[in-house]
Amino acid sequence: MIRAKVVYTPEHLKQHYLSLYKVFTIACSIVVILCVILVILSSLVFKIVNEPMPPEQIKRLIFIISSSIFLIFLNIWLYFIQPHIFIKNHRKKYGDSPMLYEFDENEMRASCKGADFNENVAITYDKLDKVRETPKCFLLFPEKNLAYVIGKHEITEGTADDLRNLLKRKLGKKFK
Repeated sequence: MIRAKVVYTPEHLKQHYLSLYKVFTIACSIVVILCVILVILSSLVFKIVNEPMPPEQIKRLIFIISSSIFLIFLNIWLYFIQPHIFIKNHRKKYGDSPMLYEFDENEMRASCKGADFNENVAITYDKLDKVRETPKCFLLFPEKNLAYVIGKHEITEGTADDLRNLLKRKLGKKFK
């Protein structure tokens, strides 16, 4: 039996978002960098030629700059603002009650108990969509965009190696 006790923090959610939006973030970063280079080169070309920039070129540059700002804001929202909002809502519902996870040969169980609530979930391993391991945690996805985040340091019974071996054995190619 492997057990973990997790009190969710913004860091847990950042790990979740990083796993979901890694490709998105890389693509946004490349687009923003290319846009900045394009703006600089356009400005330099018109400065070198010593001509005023045509209005349609100015409109394109404004669009590029505003799109870049939007992509930067979107990444800030996903990694810094959204996790804090989620944690605030989670704490309103559950307080500081920890999520308790148990893993045995047949299923994983998650439970959270408080003064006015008691929630229990049992999931067989074949029902998990996928599991990802990062240097800091395990992300167990029962659905495509929903994950249970379990920090390796939060495993209270057993080890991260034990959990990794169990999940690899039970999930095969679904474990990454």
